[in-house]
Amino acid sequence: MALLKTFKHEADVESERGKALLKIMDDMKSDNVFIKSDMEVISDNINDLKVLLGVLRSETDTINNNMLNIDQTITNTSRETMQLLQLLKEQLPSSSSTPKP
Repeated sequence: MALLKTFKHEADVESERGKALLKIMDDMKSDNVFIKSDMEVISDNINDLKVLLGVLRSETDTINNNMLNIDQTITNTSRETMQLLQLLKEQLPSSSSTPKP
């Protein structure tokens, strides 16, 4: 009889261990679902960042082109200003031809 009680006790212990293992396995399945969902969100975020990086590159190219255009405009304006100053200088009477008071 004592042997039967011992076997029953060991069977109960093993049954509890089995239940605990099943719960752990269920928890792991649930965790895996969350992990998979999180990985999908991360993947979507990475794709969004790639798109934003492409937009940033495009905007950077536009800014660089605008800066080149501004630089060219400044250079042209400076050249034209120098030419106008030269014309004005040529138009003004020289200091030797102006009468002295």
